[in-house]
Amino acid sequence: MERRRAAGEVRLDQVTGPLSGRKHAWSSSIGRHAQGRLSSSRTLRQTRHVTPYIALYLRISISSPDSIEDQDMQGREYCARVWPGVPIVVFAEDGFSGEKEDVIRPEYDRLRAAVGRREVAQIWCAEQGRLERNPVRWFQLAQELVSGGITELHTRREGIVHVDSEVADIRAVFNAREVRKLRQRVNDKLATNAARGNAPAALPFGYRREGKTFEIVPEQAAEIRQAAERVLAGWSMKSIALDMRTRNVGSARGGTITGATVKAFLTTPAIAGLRVYRGEVVGQGNWKEILDVPTWRTVCAKLSRPRRVAGARGPYEVSEACLTGSTGRKYLLTGGLIVCGVCNAPLIGSMKTVKPVPGKPPREPKPYFFCHNVKGGRGCVAAVMAGVDEYVLDQLWEKLDSTDFLRNLGGDDHAEQRDQLTRALSDLDSARLELAAEWATPGALTMSEWREARTALDAQKRNLMSDLAALPAPRAALPNIALTREAWPKMTLDERRGFVRMFVERVVLYRAILRGSKVFDDRRVDIEWRRR
Repeated sequence: MERRRAAGEVRLDQVTGPLSGRKHAWSSSIGRHAQGRLSSSRTLRQTRHVTPYIALYLRISISSPDSIEDQDMQGREYCARVWPGVPIVVFAEDGFSGEKEDVIRPEYDRLRAAVGRREVAQIWCAEQGRLERNPVRWFQLAQELVSGGITELHTRREGIVHVDSEVADIRAVFNAREVRKLRQRVNDKLATNAARGNAPAALPFGYRREGKTFEIVPEQAAEIRQAAERVLAGWSMKSIALDMRTRNVGSARGGTITGATVKAFLTTPAIAGLRVYRGEVVGQGNWKEILDVPTWRTVCAKLSRPRRVAGARGPYEVSEACLTGSTGRKYLLTGGLIVCGVCNAPLIGSMKTVKPVPGKPPREPKPYFFCHNVKGGRGCVAAVMAGVDEYVLDQLWEKLDSTDFLRNLGGDDHAEQRDQLTRALSDLDSARLELAAEWATPGALTMSEWREARTALDAQKRNLMSDLAALPAPRAALPNIALTREAWPKMTLDERRGFVRMFVERVVLYRAILRGSKVFDDRRVDIEWRRR
């Protein structure tokens, strides 16, 4: 008859380990209960309610060549040889640092709690540093282990370590020192690779790895260029991502494209062929760029500032507090784009209910254009909005089919200013690198001097990015007309307004020629097109 399990006894058929975030079956190959007594320091303690067990602590850091599976196999082989038949519980942590003070290790804390309850008979780990690398925390842990009756730490690489010995204390200090040296060697290597322009470890969207450099993926590069054009044309990240998902375009790792994904791959310096180290551009990379540096900086400038909305009194910025999904604008041509042909005042849009006809059902209200005194008007003109909007759009698509019209828009009056701002931003990046070099030189700068200089450079960069974003988009950034016409039904109102304003200077609405007419008369509408 099977023996009943005492209350609180540890069952070792299954334990939960964080190797992949789910429950793992760590079946002990040596049974559940102790077979006989262990000699000298290996004698196991028996408690009233818990069967003491061997704790296997398995840990690897992110860059470690070891694996949890290898450590688990090695630990079980050791236990089978030294403590045959003793239960085993695994405490496994994948990707956790053992030296950093701000890293919380759940399984490490669980092991310490179990030691405090005197549930652990012995501990095995690959080396002392796997359990604890931080020298200050090691001294605290050593006291807890001794208080819990554990005076020895069994390791694969260092043999049996006596917890309360000076050798263990020295090894803890040595391990911490070695970690710092290793980190410095790794940082020096990374800095050297960055200075040489070698491709970083992270693979950006638009490229594939080819040895120590990147090679352009044509399909993804085309998506980046198109997304950049749309940003400069006023498209939102959400709409660009929606279009890419509709065409089954995946991210660099095959994930779903979101607005944040689009912004991330458009603002990474790698697509402009620039090498970054610790958040700073350090020079040119050893791979080809997808966007040239001026275009990339213009895109970044557009995405780094608040959205600008054109109003009757001029453009204004939409702050974060206003980003609630709507800017309050409801109509395509309002906001100063359509004006009165008599008094030149901007027209407003409003719903109007036509006076009901006796004996007939009431009519639905319709949006109208009005010349209103709130905008300085005198009530000169009014018209049903739908007819005007449809006419303007029909004329716009017809104009965009004309190559002569698009050719006239090809001039860039701001090319020189755009180049000056781009060069100024490049010089600013160089100044930031020089500041970092001075900060690294002992005695060159105090903390307050470094912070003051850094703050000033950040302010200059924000001003330059704002000036660059305020410049009209160059000719190369004009959107693909065929794609825009196809995507028009899915575009937001702000995107449609931005597109129309790229080509239309203003729309003028005149008084009705035939008073009382119920039919739209296109002779009342005059469209003034942009020339540059």
